[in-house]
Amino acid sequence: MNRDNTELNLSLRPRDLLIVMAIAVPGFAWAETSTVGQDADVLNTAALQPETLGEPVQHQSLSRLNDEQTTSQSSDASSVAEIFSKGSINGNFRTIYFSGHNAFFNKGLTQDTLSYGGKLGFKTAAYDGFSAGISAYVQRGIAHSDDPAERDRDLGPNITALGEAYLQWEHDQFKITAGNQEIDVPYASTYDWRMAPQLFQGVSVHYGDDANYLSAMRMYRFKSYIDNSFKKQTTYNAGFDAFSGIDDEETDGFWGIGGARSLDLGPVQLNAKAWQFDYDDYARMTYLEAQLSKREGDFKPFIGTQIVRENNEGRELLSEVHSRVYGVQLGVK
Repeated sequence: MNRDNTELNLSLRPRDLLIVMAIAVPGFAWAETSTVGQDADVLNTAALQPETLGEPVQHQSLSRLNDEQTTSQSSDASSVAEIFSKGSINGNFRTIYFSGHNAFFNKGLTQDTLSYGGKLGFKTAAYDGFSAGISAYVQRGIAHSDDPAERDRDLGPNITALGEAYLQWEHDQFKITAGNQEIDVPYASTYDWRMAPQLFQGVSVHYGDDANYLSAMRMYRFKSYIDNSFKKQTTYNAGFDAFSGIDDEETDGFWGIGGARSLDLGPVQLNAKAWQFDYDDYARMTYLEAQLSKREGDFKPFIGTQIVRENNEGRELLSEVHSRVYGVQLGVK
């Protein structure tokens, strides 16, 4: 399967180009997993699963970090009019081509899918610490097959969706956001190669910077890559997974609390994260991550480790879950 993702950013200002190259030794992981029930072989995340297990060891960017803004918010608004006049428009336009032959081990099944679309959003300037944001996403196909089986599941549907719609208050390093939003936590992030990202509806609180912070959230609804609206469902439901065993069962979302710490230990840097999640009626998950790396020099070796533990919770929609995953990553930057 091949994916070609071409993105045109909307920009009215020049940008510096930074090229970062990294050479990494493939990581390895081992797991002791005992699960009983349909679709519960390795849960990894009961609510919103990403494509791979190992991704949280390396930093992942939210989809909005690929957007371009027409203006920057150099100062807060001092009047109602300036809330909008000092606000910023952001967005992107993308084309994505997906090619799959003998797709998903089905001999003779071809899924060649070409789609275009993007995002258009607006964020107000802050007024007494308050700001608001809104965005919309569109996805359309080009010469798609009439047979849904011959289209990629995520790029095939036409999407016209309200994405972000949030109210935010920020002071110094403290920020609280309520509404439809992007989040960046293990196994429930917004980053992805798809046209429209997955989004979450709820309340999040964050204190600190990117490297040292405490964070908590309560999310009630979820919008997948292929949905036009937010629902009290997950990627395990029949609307997303054709082999689902839980049909259209709804849940009350999930909550999470965690933090990160970065320590300068002389010649090396230690970065660590810890999270606890409760995915209602699926599972409880503990996530631990740490990476030790050389701080200076032309070659900066690093070692990372990751631990994930899960157990079933509530109504046990995926039956019994008992998962233990341990991973180690070695590399050189």
